[in-house]
Amino acid sequence: MDGFSGLLDLLTDPTVAYLLVSLGAIGVFLELAVPGASIPGVAGSIALALGLIGLARLSVDWTGLLLMGLGIALLAADVFLPSLGLLTIGGLASFIAGSSRLFDGAPPGERVEPILTWTVAACLAVFFVVVGGAALSGLRRRPATGQGGLIGTAGVVRRALEPEGMVFLDGALWRARSAAGPLPAGTTVTVRAVDGLTLDVLPVAGPASDAPAQRAGSPATRSPSA
Repeated sequence: MDGFSGLLDLLTDPTVAYLLVSLGAIGVFLELAVPGASIPGVAGSIALALGLIGLARLSVDWTGLLLMGLGIALLAADVFLPSLGLLTIGGLASFIAGSSRLFDGAPPGERVEPILTWTVAACLAVFFVVVGGAALSGLRRRPATGQGGLIGTAGVVRRALEPEGMVFLDGALWRARSAAGPLPAGTTVTVRAVDGLTLDVLPVAGPASDAPAQRAGSPATRSPSA
């Protein structure tokens, strides 16, 4: 019982409860943003539950807690929605307002120092800027596998495109169609689209030797229709 009482005493410390709720919300968000990670979700859920237990034993304004939750939700939404940072600004404002109001009216010994609120808000801003940047990079990154991964890659015309012919690309021969009129053999081209098993290509500047060389051990020809 002494150990349990000691845990409750720790949880009812306003600073500890506030930090647990803040870190728990971040962990739950990470689990939603990266499904399957599990560790952030489990740790975040435990921290959030412990923080709420502590807050339940303190004189808190639950409107402040709702504002904090709204702030976290807006910050999370800004990772997935193109808001030009407006949701981040609104989320930080809501989180700071909720943090300031969380212990409004509580005795002096049950309040969180303002410096802690601003420190947590600054950490949240940095955290979500980093996560948001990583999410945007992932959305903009060209697919590395499948036919979609061929878009933007360079190859060399092996059979003249009039407007259809064959292009050597990524260690294989592919049927291709020129979108810029007839192209002779040896022309360096780049893939602009994939139409079924046919590549739509455009000529690019530069010698044919700039195209990717055949990898060692790869077959001399590999038609997608084979």
